[in-house]
Amino acid sequence: MSLEDKTTAINELAEINYQPYLDAMPDMGATSFNNPLQPGFSSTRTETLPDGRKITVDKETGAALGTNLFGGQQSSLQNTVAGEQLGFIGSGFIIFLLFIVLMRGFAIARRSTDPYGTLVSTGVVAWFAFQIFENIGMTLGLMPMTGVPLPFLSYGGSSMFANLIGFGLLQNVHASHRS
Repeated sequence: MSLEDKTTAINELAEINYQPYLDAMPDMGATSFNNPLQPGFSSTRTETLPDGRKITVDKETGAALGTNLFGGQQSSLQNTVAGEQLGFIGSGFIIFLLFIVLMRGFAIARRSTDPYGTLVSTGVVAWFAFQIFENIGMTLGLMPMTGVPLPFLSYGGSSMFANLIGFGLLQNVHASHRS
């Protein structure tokens, strides 16, 4: 096949008319937000502010105290689920509990007399801190979506197993310091 034939074939592919395919797709426009029978229905609504600006509001927001505690959602982004079901206060409490776990880990690392124990516990705390920062950063839109789980909360057995191994390492360093 000569270079001219290849160029002609590429030009023919570039001239394909995609409009019939686009016309066959369902309309996912602004009307789908208000009509649950249309494809792409969302649980959002548009409200007009007194100054005339329009904002989109979710119908099922968590507010301060949440909507329901036992909704049964399973996600790697448990911070958003906690924000919806437990509200701002519950989500803040979860972050506070994770902060306590990190501070206890740093205390174990600081009190360890063995340099290996200090390195192990500091590594486990750094691992948990990275996962917490990355997961909450993903839900806030500050970090790229990667699939890093939130320690002790995200859905998945292998993640929980690895977190419990890390927690066991912290407990081992703490126990060896006490004896």
